Amino acid sequence: KTRSPGTGGGVRDFAFTGLISCGHCGCALTAEIKKAKYIYYHCTGFKGKCPERFVREEVLQEKFAALLLQLQFGEEVYELIVQSLRDSFVVEKRDHDKAVSHIRSEIDRLQARLEGAYIDKLDGTVTDEFYQRVAAQWRDEIGRCQRDLTRHLEAGSLYMDEGVALLTLASKAHALFDSVSAIEKRRLLNFVLSNCIWQYGELSAEYRQPFDMLVEAFVTPDPSGGAEGTK
Repeated sequence: KTRSPGTGGGVRDFAFTGLISCGHCGCALTAEIKKAKYIYYHCTGFKGKCPERFVREEVLQEKFAALLLQLQFGEEVYELIVQSLRDSFVVEKRDHDKAVSHIRSEIDRLQARLEGAYIDKLDGTVTDEFYQRVAAQWRDEIGRCQRDLTRHLEAGSLYMDEGVALLTLASKAHALFDSVSAIEKRRLLNFVLSNCIWQYGELSAEYRQPFDMLVEAFVTPDPSGGAEGTK
């Protein structure tokens, strides 16, 4: 949120505040309203006078939209990636099932030892002091295994769903960007991009994982050596 000069000192949410750094000095870009309707961004100048000129919000909107456009791909590519996710899910599920089986076996083994020690105590083979000491250790170990088991079971059901959700977001990011509020724009950009730099009237940014891999795999570089606006 930024306090807007010329609007009665009210606090207003601007779409790109907190997202962009100045390429000259590393300070943040801040926003203000001019002529009661135009939104301009400029370097805060906290490190001294900065040569970067003011930029209209519409220009930044176009630059960010161009970056999100790199994430668009056709239905054929979408299905190809989903199939790849399904294939990797098979491997993930196999490893997951193996880990779950190992943990359950360990719980059964510890439970059997605990029951055996209790019978030994009843038979007088071991002292009550020895039983209480080892039983406490094994119960702690059983508790740890049960927590690991719960975590594996919860993670296994989310793997495929999260992968497809991320893929769907990537394919729709550009369309969503044009229709959401300033707060949602900022949230979407924060999710997809990082290290956004404004310098000499140009925007550069890095795609966060796994969006960087999608761009690298499915975007054809332009003749100048890369997708415009990316690093």
